[in-house]
Amino acid sequence: MYLFLLLISLSFNNKVQAQWDGNSSTVNNLITTASAGGAAITVSDKYGGAIRAWELGKSIYIQRKTVGGIVSWNDVSDPVEIFQDASSNYIQIGDMIPDDNGGVYISWMNHLTPATSDLYVQHIGSNGQKSWGADGIKINPAGSPLCTEGRLCLSGDDVIIVWGTEKMNPIVPSPDSSLLFIQKIDRTGQKVWTSSAIPVSTAPGFKFWPVISADSSNGVYISFTDTRNSTREMDGTYNNFDIFIQHFNSAGQQLWPFNDIAISIQPFHQTSYNDYAPTSVGNRPSMLTDGEGNIIILYENYIDNSYPDTEYLEAQKLNFSGIYQWNNAVKVNQQQTNKLFLQLAPDKENGLVICWKNVQAAGTVYAQRVTNSGTLPWGTNGITVNNTSEIDFGLSDISMVNDEEGNYIVTWRMDTTTANFEHTQYLKAQKFNNSGTLLWSYPGVLISAVDNDLPNIPQIVKSIDNATLFTWKCARGLNAALVNPNGSLRNQPVMNFTAIASGNWDDPSVWAGNMVPPAGANIIITQNITVNVNIICNSIIVQPTTVLTINPGVNVTIFNN
Repeated sequence: MYLFLLLISLSFNNKVQAQWDGNSSTVNNLITTASAGGAAITVSDKYGGAIRAWELGKSIYIQRKTVGGIVSWNDVSDPVEIFQDASSNYIQIGDMIPDDNGGVYISWMNHLTPATSDLYVQHIGSNGQKSWGADGIKINPAGSPLCTEGRLCLSGDDVIIVWGTEKMNPIVPSPDSSLLFIQKIDRTGQKVWTSSAIPVSTAPGFKFWPVISADSSNGVYISFTDTRNSTREMDGTYNNFDIFIQHFNSAGQQLWPFNDIAISIQPFHQTSYNDYAPTSVGNRPSMLTDGEGNIIILYENYIDNSYPDTEYLEAQKLNFSGIYQWNNAVKVNQQQTNKLFLQLAPDKENGLVICWKNVQAAGTVYAQRVTNSGTLPWGTNGITVNNTSEIDFGLSDISMVNDEEGNYIVTWRMDTTTANFEHTQYLKAQKFNNSGTLLWSYPGVLISAVDNDLPNIPQIVKSIDNATLFTWKCARGLNAALVNPNGSLRNQPVMNFTAIASGNWDDPSVWAGNMVPPAGANIIITQNITVNVNIICNSIIVQPTTVLTINPGVNVTIFNN
């Protein structure tokens, strides 16, 4: 044990302040009052809060909402601007991932002309500050053609990025070349693997739509769509896309055969999951690594050349060495339909759960579970999460996470309409378990039903104590809600807690009111307290002559520090 006398002189307000508004008819937990723009990505801050980035004109902005309901970077009217280029044709978010320390890595493309663009990556620390200069690090070498994608994944203390380059044909609206590259960036912002990049595959054909996932040894798996078995048509298109995968170790060395491993090379098109919905939401990963280091790949199979209208979803699993774990690909759903807004989550038993919207059945959200052995315990078509009379004028932007108990929370936007075709838009959510049983009232609980607020692009992350933090775009800017495990909205003010006796933090008897402080509280230490559990506070004041002892290995997070 070691002692810290925390010399904290934070502002402390004895008034109770609004923290989480739990009324779905008002929901006033704004992340920003500024315009929320277009495409957005939300990730966990790993401390129960959320970090959301979004495009707005020729800029990208970011803000953090803590589990205590506090906006912690700048203020609600002034989010952090990550990048801005007034001369740009347009700017596009690529990907964003947590750094596991309260910050994020984020990538974006600056499209200079219709045929040229630059790829950047930036690290934003837990304090909201840029780590790698004002404009981040430019990834692509000078003179590179059009850059696409920019997918990210952690590799120990570093980050790996995969991206595509396309050289456009000036005659037909199709590229003359399409290649994939990877690079590693260390925590200081230095490129680790050569000064340029490493090609993902040197086999013939175009490579595009990459999906990246960490392995169990600080390396990465990368799956992609490929044209090596295809013929180019007169209009520049190809008649047979296939799926391949490659594996790289932490040193950037290719671990599998140079011509890659085929996931699917059936007739017609098989593609990495490529959402044909509006690009309002950033990266939707269609591949995940299980707890044993195996990789599960989900892809689209257009078995009758129906591309891009209807498809089957199929899955395959490979181990670390590239050996197939399932004799045949698993058909996730027997309905040959167009599936949008795909979401994946691990099932805690080395399988996965998939959620999507069925375009041919307006207003219907489905989910399916694939076990570690490749079976479908929820039947051949999965479960129906939502299928009501609510008319779909824009059911969109499904988001799903799992909690720590093997349950899954999914949210979506729905419209209702009157006989006069007046629309009301709102957010709903549902929870189901590993058995496929719906746990909240059907057809879902209301998250936001604010009049004329136009909720859209909902994205959710897991919080602490099995709660879920929801974020979405609305008429007022960006909003948020913290949802309890039972589906109710958290309605909790910022509370003040005072230690009145010496002892351990998790002992209720040392606190006034005989209650251990919840996450996000304001704390006054008037007695000697030992922090023996991880804590998250809005503020802490340690009075003179008292000592706050922090046990080794215990994390203390203070938002207003």
